[in-house]
Amino acid sequence: MGLCQKERPTKRSPTGLKRSVASSRATIHPRLLTPRSVSSLGKAGRPLAVVLVALVSCSSVSGEGAIATGVTEPAATEEEPDAPASVCLDLGADAVEFGEVSDDDWREWTGISIDFASDEQHLEVQQSSDGASLRQQFVPSSEGSDRVVVRGDLRPARTYTMSQEVFLEPDFDWGRERQTGKLGFGLGGGTAPSGGDLDPAGYTARFVWRGNGDGTARAAVYSYAADRTQNLPFGDDYTLADFSIPIGRWFTLEMEVTANTEVGLADGRIRAWADGQLALERDGILWQDAGGQPIVDHFIYSTFHGGNGWEYAPEATSHARFRNVCWSAITAE
Repeated sequence: MGLCQKERPTKRSPTGLKRSVASSRATIHPRLLTPRSVSSLGKAGRPLAVVLVALVSCSSVSGEGAIATGVTEPAATEEEPDAPASVCLDLGADAVEFGEVSDDDWREWTGISIDFASDEQHLEVQQSSDGASLRQQFVPSSEGSDRVVVRGDLRPARTYTMSQEVFLEPDFDWGRERQTGKLGFGLGGGTAPSGGDLDPAGYTARFVWRGNGDGTARAAVYSYAADRTQNLPFGDDYTLADFSIPIGRWFTLEMEVTANTEVGLADGRIRAWADGQLALERDGILWQDAGGQPIVDHFIYSTFHGGNGWEYAPEATSHARFRNVCWSAITAE
């Protein structure tokens, strides 16, 4: 879960975000005091020590005093190893209309290198009293809807979390005869395969919806692990238990991916939370079975209806929004 949030600049800067300690300022992310607070993180299975290290990291970057958590801050050392770093999507203070979002915007919002982006014309940035949100339109097409996909490079780590808040607007349509699609932000590593690519030198993990045919839908992590078997050459579903995706209210999704320690060793892991509740935990995953050292090093936005075909398309243009999107490298187990 993202624990820090960089302050939003007063206007969009064409030069992008500065990421050095000297020029950045971090604050505790407001979602820290949601149902998954420090104590509930520990209960849900996340090592509490990771959370405490992240809190210290937020404080040290901002230059401000210790956070009032009831936990004594450990004495600082002259040199510290890389701490769990949390970064949040910074959409700025200006509205951006459909057709105006570019690769440069994604670089500015994320502060990372963007190596692939498609169909960004279906994105806009909305501003409201609650802050900025990324809004996508899903226009019916022969593919389902256009594939809005963005991929960037993360600082490599064995474990990353990716959290987001999602709002499916009242007009949202799961699809026609085949009700499925990709939803929001995820993670990947190595060659980051998708689209039916059987490439064991990498993997991806994305959220998807699966319509139940009765107006409701469930959520799953869609895994392109090297050891997938369910629907080759496509991905495996790891369904989130006891969660029905709501329409018309904000909800939270978070995933935590831990890469396998070496090629050929099935000791990877995936965990996911919905509205702050642990809904998926799966161990023994062989995410990567070829290439270099298995690692998490890709940021992914992948949102569209499909599949591929008219049977996946919504009946009419639908919309969804995303906000408070944060990713964090976890370097302590």
